[in-house]
Amino acid sequence: MIDRAAIAAARRQLATQPDFLRTTPLMRVSGRSLGVDCAEVWLKLEHLQVGGSFKARGMLYRLLANPVPESGVIIASGGNAGIAVAAAAQALGMLAERSMQLQATVQEGVLMLGNSRHQVDIEPQRWK
Repeated sequence: MIDRAAIAAARRQLATQPDFLRTTPLMRVSGRSLGVDCAEVWLKLEHLQVGGSFKARGMLYRLLANPVPESGVIIASGGNAGIAVAAAAQALGMLAERSMQLQATVQEGVLMLGNSRHQVDIEPQRWK
């Protein structure tokens, strides 16, 4: 079970890497401006985080909180999770490999190529 103590421990671990995670802004907009029937909507702009998503926070924590072999980490994702693992591993000086489907976008591939040891392309039909 995740309790306050576990959250506090995670926060302390993440604080050991102050140059990796970014403080992202919180925007408050009227619900009406978004077509939502409420007074206000809060938007946490996590797309400004390392790798373009909130996943950088979780992936960094997983690498800090678990033993990682000298051989590094492997992620099977061509999306934000793959980008986040590759970036976190690079920041921690770990090796990372990722496999991604051939249909991943060019942008996703470019972001991961800069952060990973190498890539293994997987054809989508092999997963069916």
